[in-house]
This record gives sequence, C-alpha cells and structure tokens, in this order.
Amino acid sequence: MIPNEERKSFMAFNMTPDIYVYMHLRPVHRFFVTYSGCLRDNNDSLIEKIRNEYQKKRAKWILVEDSPHGIIIQDLLDRDYVVHESYPQLGLRLYKMINED
Repeated sequence: MIPNEERKSFMAFNMTPDIYVYMHLRPVHRFFVTYSGCLRDNNDSLIEKIRNEYQKKRAKWILVEDSPHGIIIQDLLDRDYVVHESYPQLGLRLYKMINED
C-alpha cells in the first residue's frame, strides 16, 4: 500500500515492532513502539515527549491498531492525516499525511 519512495516515512502505533521487520520498513523516530494502554497513569511527561516527536518528525504514513484506552495521538491524526485504508476485521487503520508543510 505504501509507495516505495515513501517507505522510510512510516510509523506504527499500538503495534508490536515485528511489523517493521516483516514489512521491511524503517520507523521515522525513536517512539516506534508505543502503546496507549501503557501510558495512562503518571506518564504525562512521556506522553508529551511522544506527542512532540510525532509533531516534529511527521511520518507520511501511520498504521494504527485500535485501543480500548484510546489513541493518545488521535487529535494529531485527525488534524494532519486521512484514513487511507481501514481493516476493521484486524482493528487497523492506515493513515496518510494530508499536508507535508
């Protein structure tokens, strides 16, 4: 689904790191393994670091697995991305950046 020239601009959220290996993808930034469910209590500074990283180094593509705890970057996704493909049976959504400025 991701064009070859954009495969280096990818992030997965709420997913195991295996996806990078199996799909031969390289994550854009250091928070390449982040789970919303692990960031509920007393993690405000870490949540802020993760959100800042997603805003500074914006990936062209983000694959998100739904979480019962919500997605801590959902507002960023809603603002800067559109759902390119949805896989409801797997609980996954592939987002594509709408503006690269």
